[in-house]
Amino acid sequence: MNLAKKILADHASSGAIPRAQADWVEAGLPATGAITVEQLEQARAKVQGA
Repeated sequence: MNLAKKILADHASSGAIPRAQADWVEAGLPATGAITVEQLEQARAKVQGA
């Protein structure tokens, strides 16, 4: 798991990896490769608001 996915997993409401992975896909983030800090922040905000 890369750092961005770990950060998202840590902020998932349930803390569950499957939920964080689903949030990742739902946010439209790529399965591989780099994302921007802005993309990560948007995904984190969505998870925290869920």
